[in-house]
Amino acid sequence: MNRQRGLVKLVIVIVIGLIVLGYFGLDLKEILQKPVVHNNLVYVWNFIVIVWNRFIEAPATWIWREIFIEIIWDKLLLPLITKAKA
Repeated sequence: MNRQRGLVKLVIVIVIGLIVLGYFGLDLKEILQKPVVHNNLVYVWNFIVIVWNRFIEAPATWIWREIFIEIIWDKLLLPLITKAKA
């Protein structure tokens, strides 16, 4: 239930932000199509990809495999699913 409230709040904040941008006469499409803004976004995206590949991917993959799949899925959820089908 909390996740749904958080999602609704996020959608409302985004909509309000877009209304405020429109009120001040800012066109989001026009802003994003400017070469400088596009180059900045590409630079930030490339930085995020580098950080992910060098620092985050290995620990995130380990956590996914060893904790989520091994413990949560195999030991907790799979027996419940098997019982529910029986």
